[in-house]
Amino acid sequence: MKPVTSLLLGAAIGLVLAATVYYLFTFILPYGYGVVSGITLVGLGLSVGGYVVIWRGERSLITYFLTGLGIGIIIVAFVGAGSGVSPYIGS
Repeated sequence: MKPVTSLLLGAAIGLVLAATVYYLFTFILPYGYGVVSGITLVGLGLSVGGYVVIWRGERSLITYFLTGLGIGIIIVAFVGAGSGVSPYIGS
């Protein structure tokens, strides 16, 4: 598998994972605001941490996958905040 494929696979899984968590804790269990904030911080940590590790020279597929996972989570967080479904908007 190529590094780009691993990155894109991680991003796709991150999108699905974060969208599921956002849906669950926004529409089904509306009292889980800490989980939504926590998953956003996990995504930020994975994407920034993965970028730094790749920048320092680690070129393994798992590093690209984890970076993509973080990117996917951050994309869902930004889209959720932009569309107004973030639990902190309007409170």
